[in-house]
Amino acid sequence: MQEFKIKIEELNQYLDKYYNSLPETKDNRKWIRDGIVNIEEYFNSSKKVMWVLKEPRDGENSTGGGWSIVDSIREIRAKGGSSDSQQTFYPIVATTYALINNIDSLNQEKYNEYRQKSSVLNNIAYVNIQKFPALANSKDREIVEAFEQNSEALLKQIEVINPDVIIFTAGGNVFNKFLDRVRSNAILKDKCMVNTFHPAHRGNKVDYINGILNKVFHSCD
Repeated sequence: MQEFKIKIEELNQYLDKYYNSLPETKDNRKWIRDGIVNIEEYFNSSKKVMWVLKEPRDGENSTGGGWSIVDSIREIRAKGGSSDSQQTFYPIVATTYALINNIDSLNQEKYNEYRQKSSVLNNIAYVNIQKFPALANSKDREIVEAFEQNSEALLKQIEVINPDVIIFTAGGNVFNKFLDRVRSNAILKDKCMVNTFHPAHRGNKVDYINGILNKVFHSCD
């Protein structure tokens, strides 16, 4: 456990240095740190689950940055203290709860129950492809460009965090590029990877979650 904590601290220092060294954007946005929400809970989880999303937002105009989204999740949302972005976080919570408790399917009743288990957010890693505050709705081309430009740092982040399950919700084009990069990666190539929609998509949430659970429990080795 102590060795893992040291590796994560070294990773965070590396990411700080890397993203702070990138050319300033025209509106002086700063990167928003992501990664593991709670190191001890993640390390001791029955399944180490990473959610990979597109990009963060920050305030009404989504400018600024310079803070930690995982600190916010741990200190506020995991304690049930936030009601915004529930269309995103309800599916994340319910899916993660099912995964770490070895539940391979759920119905609407169970979804309504599990989505309230906000403390399971302490068990996840939450990673964005594009780590600066988004200025508008996510554009696939921009997410792909962010991956291509920063793939070395992103892959290092995922390697060190070393999840058992990677739930990829950043779009099929980025996922395919990600797969191309990890096929020769000794650490990541055999991970259980699920490519799916963003958790806030408008489809049926129960079907969305069961699709992920089916992949993890019945298709991954």
